[in-house]
Amino acid sequence: MAQNFRIRVVNQNKKIVFKLRGDLDGSSAAMILGKLEDYQGLPLVLDFSKVRKYHPFGLHTLKWVEGKDVIIKGLKDTTST
Repeated sequence: MAQNFRIRVVNQNKKIVFKLRGDLDGSSAAMILGKLEDYQGLPLVLDFSKVRKYHPFGLHTLKWVEGKDVIIKGLKDTTST
C-alpha cells in the first residue's frame, strides 16, 4: 500500500463516505474493497477529491465497484498519470 494512503469513514447525510487521501495503488484499492464489505447494503460514497496520484493497477482493481450501489465523487482525469 502507498505509505501516504488513508481512508477516513464518515457518516454524512445518511450515507457512508470513504474520504480517500494520498496515492492510490493496487494495495490501496484492495484495502478500499475490503472496507466496502463492512458496509454492504448501505449507501456508499467514494470521495477521491484528496487522492494525488492514481496508479493504473489501483484504478483497474476498483473496477469491481462498477454496477454496485456506490457513488464515485472527485475522481480526476487519470489519463496523464
